[in-house]
Amino acid sequence: NRHYSDGHGVIRKLYNGKVVHPEHTMKCLGGVNVGSVKKSELKSLKEILGAHQPAPKFNEWNCRDWVVEAILCLQVNGWISEGAIPSQDFLLTGLREASVQT
Repeated sequence: NRHYSDGHGVIRKLYNGKVVHPEHTMKCLGGVNVGSVKKSELKSLKEILGAHQPAPKFNEWNCRDWVVEAILCLQVNGWISEGAIPSQDFLLTGLREASVQT
């Protein structure tokens, strides 16, 4: 989750607060398994994602672009297989399918 402003001084911030359960929110479209992380590595994962704050890089940039960027960061650390998510379209297709099923 992130704070969002509609383009007039766009503000995005990585949410790192309370746990939100997907079955209790309308914001979740479902889930797609993209990799695995050992419990002992969770702190490192949170630090890496925390250091990669959402930052627009072009006019149409949005949270989905950040997800792809984050996945690339996690691939570097071996938590996601190289090429597992080749594009945003590939990821969105999986999310759409998960959304229908949830």
